[in-house]
Amino acid sequence: MTDQQLDTLFQEMSASWEAALVDKRRQEVVTEGVLAYLFFQQQKKQEFENASLIYVRQAINELLAECVPEQQTERSKHACSFCGRGQPEVRLAAGANGFICDKCVSQLGEVFK
Repeated sequence: MTDQQLDTLFQEMSASWEAALVDKRRQEVVTEGVLAYLFFQQQKKQEFENASLIYVRQAINELLAECVPEQQTERSKHACSFCGRGQPEVRLAAGANGFICDKCVSQLGEVFK
């Protein structure tokens, strides 16, 4: 396939995925997105591989938001990424992508001594 044909194909697929997300047909986006990722990987079109995965991630995030109770989601946002404990049981320090509690910091300190 030519680059122009691949561009057109991806534009059409993106429009289809956008419509499926609006219509809450998220499983369709996951399935087609993974297949598209594999296809574009064979075609060596990394930008389309990545974009396909972004659609898949969005669909999965929406699916998870529906099935995970809000309480669990909020608790996991403010819990130690290592042991799962949260405040007020432990004190938390925030990192770039998670938290660590004072007890895990102490245990890690012992390991590194």
